[in-house]
Amino acid sequence: MSPDTPGKRPHGTASLPTTREDVTDGRVHSDPTVAELRLRAAAFALAQTFDRRPTLNVRVEQVAASRPTRPFTSVWLSDTDVDAALDALADDPSVGVEAVVTRRQGSALCELAFPRRVSVVVDVVTSRAGTVLSATATGGAWSLRIRYPTREALSETVTALDRFGVDPTLSRVGCRSGSPVGDLTEKQRQTVATAFERGYFEIPRKVSLTELAADLDVTHQALSERLRRAEQALLRAEFGGACPEA
Repeated sequence: MSPDTPGKRPHGTASLPTTREDVTDGRVHSDPTVAELRLRAAAFALAQTFDRRPTLNVRVEQVAASRPTRPFTSVWLSDTDVDAALDALADDPSVGVEAVVTRRQGSALCELAFPRRVSVVVDVVTSRAGTVLSATATGGAWSLRIRYPTREALSETVTALDRFGVDPTLSRVGCRSGSPVGDLTEKQRQTVATAFERGYFEIPRKVSLTELAADLDVTHQALSERLRRAEQALLRAEFGGACPEA
C-alpha cells in the first residue's frame, strides 16, 4: 500500500481474530493482545543502511519508556563488519549517530537519533494504550512487538499507521504475552538479551558466567539465579499453559 492510498487495507482490520472475554462482576474483561508489526525500512528508518549492509541486525535496547520524543535511542548493532555498519549509518540520512557507547566483537552499542517519523509511530501506538515490548530490524524490515489491552486497540493502530503511509504488516497476533519472552521481567529480559549478545548460550560459550556477571555489575550467584528464573519463566510460558482459541 502506498502513502497516497490511506486506509484501504486489502484484508481489512475486521480480519483480526476476536479477543477472549470473561465476565466478572458484570464487567467484561479481555485478554491482553500482543502483536508483531513489520514495517519496511524504506517507510520507517535505515533503508540506506540495510542496502549497504544486508547482514546487519539491529536491536533497540531502550524503547519508549524514558524519552517519549526520542523513543529509539540505545541500539545494539550486530554485523560481520561493525566498522562498515557504522560507516553506513553515518551516511544514512534517516538516522544520526550520536555516540558509540561500547564495542565488542561483532557488535556495538550506539546512541542514535531517529527522524520524527519514528516518534510518530510510537505516538500512534502509545496513544491507543499500546506498549512497545521490543523493536528489532534485519533484512530491510523492522519488527515491533506491541502489547495492547484489546484487539480493537490493535486494529485502530494498524488503520492509523496506514493513514501515515507506514504500511504495516501484521505478522503475528497472540494472547497473553504473545511470546514466552514477554513473560520475563524487564531485568530478566535484559539479562538474557545481553547473555545472548555476548555468546553465553553458544557452544562452546564465548563468555563465562563470571565475565558476564562483571559486565552486568552483579554477583556470580545473582546472575546465575536470574538466568535460572528466566529459563523457568520461558519454559512455563512455553509448556505450562495453552493460549485460548482466538
